[in-house]
Amino acid sequence: MYIIAVYDMQEERVMKMCKLLRRYLRHEQRSVFEGELTEQNYGELIRKAEELINPETDNLLFFQCATPNYITKKKIGKSDIDLPENFL
Repeated sequence: MYIIAVYDMQEERVMKMCKLLRRYLRHEQRSVFEGELTEQNYGELIRKAEELINPETDNLLFFQCATPNYITKKKIGKSDIDLPENFL
């Protein structure tokens, strides 16, 4: 399955979440990650992420689709991470 993860967290947990997401997904932009995951890896990622967040102050969103072929992406401006336009 194809996953897009987006987070907004308290500063003291940002780097921990970034490191966790980088183990599973490609770092697209500051707090945005995407990539293919197996059901098992997706479940593992969710369990580990739930241990990191404070549900009262943090926000973590996962968007899931069967394949990246059904996602249209339009990039405007410079990203901190240099990726080719057609990497999806």
